[in-house]
Amino acid sequence: MSDEIPPDPGSPRARFGAEMRRLREAAQLSQSAVGRRLGCTQTQISRLESASRTPSKSDAERLDLLFGSDGSTYFTDMRQHIVARHGGPTWFVGWAEEIEPVALVLRS
Repeated sequence: MSDEIPPDPGSPRARFGAEMRRLREAAQLSQSAVGRRLGCTQTQISRLESASRTPSKSDAERLDLLFGSDGSTYFTDMRQHIVARHGGPTWFVGWAEEIEPVALVLRS
């Protein structure tokens, strides 16, 4: 039994992951294939799709290149919405971009 709380299915992070999965499946790509194209592992792709990991700026930019057309910033815009958290502390954006993606454990 896991103590991990599942992500809110309506959260921006869950929407990011669901859209990523939808486009990956439409392109008939495996998580491993997307990972190779993004320069990361299948596990990292799985965590993005399951909303258990916040996408980094480079993740979003690479997804825009992979799935976007005509310079689309779709994933970059969705990621910005994830880290913006209106009313949240201003330090959070930097933390979400630099610390959270490489953290092994997060505690509060």
